[in-house]
Amino acid sequence: VVDSEYPSCMRLTERVDGSDLEVIARVQGVMCGRKFPPYLRNPVPTNPLAQIRSLRQHAKITGFGSADFETDYAKIEAIHGLFVQSATGRTVVPIQYLPYEGHLCIESHARYYTDRASAPFEKNLPFGPNVDPSHILSSIQPEELFHGPDNVVEYCRRVPAKEGGDFDPGLFKAGDLVEIAFSFVGIPIKDDKTLLVLLLRGVTLIDDAIRKVRRQ
Repeated sequence: VVDSEYPSCMRLTERVDGSDLEVIARVQGVMCGRKFPPYLRNPVPTNPLAQIRSLRQHAKITGFGSADFETDYAKIEAIHGLFVQSATGRTVVPIQYLPYEGHLCIESHARYYTDRASAPFEKNLPFGPNVDPSHILSSIQPEELFHGPDNVVEYCRRVPAKEGGDFDPGLFKAGDLVEIAFSFVGIPIKDDKTLLVLLLRGVTLIDDAIRKVRRQ
């Protein structure tokens, strides 16, 4: 776990060829909650800065009691312990994901924007065509915020014999079998506390057949 100055946070990294690279974890599960683009209309008509800043992409998955999912959850708890050990003088907030029908869940999210003042060395990136096809997010973006590396989420569908291709995030539905990719970021909050966030990096659709059969 290393400290980052811009933006101020803690990140889980691994040493590769002499460089610290951010760890990206992947967990498979059934989608039980989501908030994905694209927006069909302005989500904050009056454009208050605080509301625009808080806009986010969010995924919630469950394993419905599967052993593999519970093993992945235990690994996240172990990584939380690493942040507890590294957060000198700060309290790391316990992991608290609300269950789905009594089953363990994992939640991951990423905001659409980052404050310019917190990451002055990062460049503004364009929104992907499937994320902002109507240019709503780019049109409401204020000067104080930018769309940076921590705000980019890749949406894909697994294709046989291929890594996967770009996928319209609006087509993900509850009940789909998916894989979410995320990094581990400790964000300082009030009262000398740190919140461990699973920063969403990607969502891949693995199978939607079961969901479609159930709805026929």
